[in-house]
Amino acid sequence: MTQAIQEQITFGKDVELITITDLDGFITYTNDEYQKVLGYHSEELIGLKVNSLDHADMPKIAGLNLKTKKKQRKSWTAAVKKQHLNGSFYWVKEVLTPIYENSSVVAYQSVCRGLSAIEQANAEAIYSEVRIRSSVVYSWENFYCRLALYAAASIFVFSAGLFSSLLFSLFMLMPFIIYYGEVIKSETFFESTTGRFEDITRSIFNKKMEGNQDIQENSNDLAIGSSC
Repeated sequence: MTQAIQEQITFGKDVELITITDLDGFITYTNDEYQKVLGYHSEELIGLKVNSLDHADMPKIAGLNLKTKKKQRKSWTAAVKKQHLNGSFYWVKEVLTPIYENSSVVAYQSVCRGLSAIEQANAEAIYSEVRIRSSVVYSWENFYCRLALYAAASIFVFSAGLFSSLLFSLFMLMPFIIYYGEVIKSETFFESTTGRFEDITRSIFNKKMEGNQDIQENSNDLAIGSSC
Protein backbone atom coordinates (compact mmCIF):
# COMPACT_ATOMS: atom_id res chain seq x y z
CA MET A 1 0.00 0.00 0.00
CA THR A 2 1.32 3.45 -0.91
CA GLN A 3 1.81 5.68 2.12
CA ALA A 4 0.07 9.05 1.96
CA ILE A 5 2.39 12.02 1.55
CA GLN A 6 1.72 14.72 4.14
CA GLU A 7 3.31 17.62 2.29
CA GLN A 8 1.91 20.98 1.31
CA ILE A 9 1.34 21.85 -2.33
CA THR A 10 1.80 25.45 -3.41
CA PHE A 11 0.82 27.17 -6.63
CA GLY A 12 0.91 30.65 -8.14
CA LYS A 13 -1.22 33.39 -6.60
CA ASP A 14 -2.85 34.07 -9.98
CA VAL A 15 -3.95 30.45 -10.47
CA GLU A 16 -7.71 29.90 -10.23
CA LEU A 17 -9.12 26.47 -9.42
CA ILE A 18 -12.68 26.31 -10.75
CA THR A 19 -15.36 23.70 -10.20
CA ILE A 20 -19.08 23.55 -10.93
CA THR A 21 -21.36 21.30 -8.89
CA ASP A 22 -25.01 20.39 -9.10
CA LEU A 23 -27.51 21.18 -6.35
CA ASP A 24 -26.50 18.06 -4.42
CA GLY A 25 -22.80 18.93 -4.43
CA PHE A 26 -21.64 16.50 -7.12
CA ILE A 27 -18.94 17.78 -9.48
CA THR A 28 -20.01 18.41 -13.07
CA TYR A 29 -17.01 20.45 -14.28
CA THR A 30 -13.41 21.23 -13.28
CA ASN A 31 -10.85 23.37 -15.07
CA ASP A 32 -7.37 22.13 -15.97
CA GLU A 33 -5.69 23.95 -13.08
CA TYR A 34 -7.98 22.23 -10.57
CA GLN A 35 -7.12 18.83 -12.00
CA LYS A 36 -3.38 19.53 -11.92
CA VAL A 37 -3.33 20.74 -8.32
CA LEU A 38 -5.43 17.85 -7.00
CA GLY A 39 -3.68 15.21 -9.09
CA TYR A 40 -6.85 13.86 -10.72
CA HIS A 41 -7.98 13.49 -14.31
CA SER A 42 -11.26 15.13 -15.30
CA GLU A 43 -13.12 11.82 -15.61
CA GLU A 44 -12.06 10.89 -12.06
CA LEU A 45 -13.55 14.07 -10.62
CA ILE A 46 -16.86 14.20 -12.47
CA GLY A 47 -19.56 12.75 -10.26
CA LEU A 48 -17.55 12.99 -7.03
CA LYS A 49 -19.04 14.71 -4.00
CA VAL A 50 -17.04 17.92 -3.85
CA ASN A 51 -16.66 17.90 -0.07
CA SER A 52 -14.98 14.48 -0.29
CA LEU A 53 -11.90 16.39 -1.49
CA ASP A 54 -11.73 18.50 1.67
CA HIS A 55 -9.05 17.60 4.19
CA ALA A 56 -10.08 15.89 7.42
CA ASP A 57 -8.76 18.91 9.35
CA MET A 58 -11.63 21.08 8.13
CA PRO A 59 -14.00 21.87 11.03
CA LYS A 60 -17.55 20.59 10.65
CA ILE A 61 -18.96 24.06 11.27
CA ALA A 62 -17.73 25.01 7.78
CA GLY A 63 -20.03 22.42 6.20
CA LEU A 64 -22.97 23.59 8.28
CA ASN A 65 -22.36 27.18 7.27
CA LEU A 66 -22.13 26.17 3.60
CA LYS A 67 -25.49 24.38 3.79
CA THR A 68 -27.04 27.43 5.41
CA LYS A 69 -25.74 29.74 2.69
CA LYS A 70 -27.06 27.44 -0.03
CA LYS A 71 -30.52 27.46 1.53
CA GLN A 72 -30.36 31.26 1.61
CA ARG A 73 -29.11 31.37 -2.01
CA LYS A 74 -26.12 33.41 -0.93
CA SER A 75 -22.44 33.21 -1.81
CA TRP A 76 -20.00 31.53 0.59
CA THR A 77 -16.39 32.40 1.34
CA ALA A 78 -13.99 30.40 3.49
CA ALA A 79 -10.43 29.27 3.98
CA VAL A 80 -10.46 25.60 2.95
CA LYS A 81 -7.85 22.89 3.35
CA LYS A 82 -8.00 20.47 0.40
CA GLN A 83 -6.39 17.07 -0.07
CA HIS A 84 -4.36 15.89 -3.08
CA LEU A 85 -4.78 12.40 -4.51
CA ASN A 86 -1.45 11.31 -2.96
CA GLY A 87 -2.32 12.64 0.51
CA SER A 88 -0.63 16.03 0.20
CA PHE A 89 -2.64 19.11 1.08
CA TYR A 90 -3.07 22.72 0.05
CA TRP A 91 -4.93 25.76 1.36
CA VAL A 92 -7.25 27.97 -0.67
CA LYS A 93 -9.64 30.85 -0.30
CA GLU A 94 -12.83 29.44 -1.77
CA VAL A 95 -15.66 31.61 -3.06
CA LEU A 96 -18.80 29.69 -3.97
CA THR A 97 -21.65 31.40 -5.81
CA PRO A 98 -25.01 30.13 -7.07
CA ILE A 99 -25.66 29.85 -10.83
CA TYR A 100 -29.14 30.96 -11.85
CA GLU A 101 -31.33 29.91 -14.74
CA ASN A 102 -34.82 31.37 -15.13
CA SER A 103 -34.65 32.83 -11.61
CA SER A 104 -33.84 29.43 -10.10
CA VAL A 105 -30.54 28.15 -8.73
CA VAL A 106 -29.41 25.27 -10.96
CA ALA A 107 -25.77 24.82 -9.89
CA TYR A 108 -22.88 26.31 -7.92
CA GLN A 109 -19.53 27.63 -9.10
CA SER A 110 -16.47 27.53 -6.86
CA VAL A 111 -13.37 29.64 -7.50
CA CYS A 112 -10.32 28.92 -5.34
CA ARG A 113 -7.07 30.85 -5.01
CA GLY A 114 -4.08 30.16 -2.78
CA LEU A 115 -3.80 31.67 0.70
CA SER A 116 -1.02 33.98 1.79
CA ALA A 117 1.30 32.77 4.55
CA ILE A 118 -0.45 35.01 7.09
CA GLU A 119 -3.93 33.82 6.08
CA GLN A 120 -2.86 30.19 6.30
CA ALA A 121 -1.32 30.70 9.74
CA ASN A 122 -4.54 32.34 10.93
CA ALA A 123 -6.66 29.52 9.47
CA GLU A 124 -4.55 26.75 10.98
CA ALA A 125 -4.57 28.30 14.46
CA ILE A 126 -8.26 29.19 14.53
CA TYR A 127 -9.55 25.98 12.93
CA SER A 128 -7.49 23.90 15.35
CA GLU A 129 -9.10 25.70 18.27
CA VAL A 130 -12.55 25.33 16.73
CA ARG A 131 -12.13 21.57 16.37
CA ILE A 132 -11.05 21.17 19.99
CA ARG A 133 -13.78 23.34 21.46
CA SER A 134 -16.60 22.03 19.31
CA SER A 135 -16.07 18.28 19.74
CA VAL A 136 -18.34 18.03 22.78
CA VAL A 137 -20.96 20.29 21.20
CA TYR A 138 -21.01 18.20 18.01
CA SER A 139 -21.70 15.05 20.03
CA TRP A 140 -24.57 16.71 21.85
CA GLU A 141 -26.08 18.20 18.71
CA ASN A 142 -25.99 14.83 16.93
CA PHE A 143 -29.57 13.53 16.85
CA TYR A 144 -28.61 9.88 17.32
CA CYS A 145 -26.39 10.63 20.30
CA ARG A 146 -29.27 12.36 22.03
CA LEU A 147 -31.68 9.59 21.02
CA ALA A 148 -29.43 6.98 22.63
CA LEU A 149 -29.11 9.15 25.73
CA TYR A 150 -32.87 9.58 25.90
CA ALA A 151 -33.45 5.83 25.58
CA ALA A 152 -30.95 4.99 28.32
CA ALA A 153 -32.24 7.71 30.62
CA SER A 154 -35.85 6.66 29.99
CA ILE A 155 -35.15 3.07 31.01
CA PHE A 156 -33.44 4.20 34.20
CA VAL A 157 -36.00 6.82 35.18
CA PHE A 158 -38.98 4.63 34.31
CA SER A 159 -37.62 1.77 36.42
CA ALA A 160 -36.80 4.00 39.36
CA GLY A 161 -39.99 5.98 38.86
CA LEU A 162 -42.07 3.08 40.14
CA PHE A 163 -40.71 3.96 43.56
CA SER A 164 -40.23 7.71 43.20
CA SER A 165 -42.80 10.22 42.03
CA LEU A 166 -40.03 12.80 41.63
CA LEU A 167 -38.13 10.65 39.13
CA PHE A 168 -41.33 9.83 37.28
CA SER A 169 -41.98 13.57 36.92
CA LEU A 170 -38.45 13.94 35.58
CA PHE A 171 -39.21 11.24 33.01
CA MET A 172 -42.12 13.32 31.73
CA LEU A 173 -39.88 16.38 31.39
CA MET A 174 -36.92 14.62 29.76
CA PRO A 175 -37.98 15.12 26.10
CA PHE A 176 -38.17 18.87 26.66
CA ILE A 177 -34.79 18.90 28.43
CA ILE A 178 -32.88 16.76 25.90
CA TYR A 179 -34.47 18.23 22.75
CA TYR A 180 -34.85 21.81 23.96
CA GLY A 181 -32.00 23.03 21.75
CA GLU A 182 -33.49 21.39 18.65
CA VAL A 183 -37.19 22.10 19.13
CA ILE A 184 -37.22 25.51 20.78
CA LYS A 185 -33.84 27.12 20.08
CA SER A 186 -32.90 25.58 16.73
CA GLU A 187 -33.27 28.76 14.68
CA THR A 188 -31.35 30.86 17.16
CA PHE A 189 -28.63 28.21 17.40
CA PHE A 190 -28.11 27.87 13.66
CA GLU A 191 -28.19 31.61 13.15
CA SER A 192 -25.57 32.14 15.84
CA THR A 193 -23.41 29.33 14.43
CA THR A 194 -23.56 30.86 10.96
CA GLY A 195 -22.60 34.23 12.35
CA ARG A 196 -19.66 32.82 14.25
CA PHE A 197 -18.24 31.08 11.19
CA GLU A 198 -18.53 34.28 9.19
CA ASP A 199 -16.65 36.05 11.98
CA ILE A 200 -13.98 33.35 11.83
CA THR A 201 -13.64 33.83 8.07
CA ARG A 202 -13.34 37.60 8.43
CA SER A 203 -10.72 37.09 11.12
CA ILE A 204 -8.66 34.81 8.88
CA PHE A 205 -8.63 37.16 5.90
CA ASN A 206 -8.64 40.57 7.59
CA LYS A 207 -6.39 40.17 10.62
CA LYS A 208 -2.63 40.46 10.50
CA MET A 209 -0.49 38.22 12.65
CA GLU A 210 -0.02 39.94 16.00
CA GLY A 211 1.34 36.95 17.90
CA ASN A 212 -0.20 33.69 19.02
CA GLN A 213 -2.07 35.35 21.88
CA ASP A 214 -4.09 37.48 19.48
CA ILE A 215 -5.12 34.44 17.43
CA GLN A 216 -5.89 32.47 20.59
CA GLU A 217 -8.21 35.20 21.87
CA ASN A 218 -10.17 35.20 18.62
CA SER A 219 -10.46 31.42 18.73
CA ASN A 220 -11.81 31.54 22.27
CA ASP A 221 -14.41 34.14 21.35
CA LEU A 222 -15.62 32.53 18.13
CA ALA A 223 -15.40 28.78 18.53
CA ILE A 224 -17.83 28.20 21.37
CA GLY A 225 -21.20 26.88 20.22
CA SER A 226 -20.14 25.25 16.96
CA SER A 227 -22.20 22.43 15.48
CA CYS A 228 -22.11 19.96 12.60
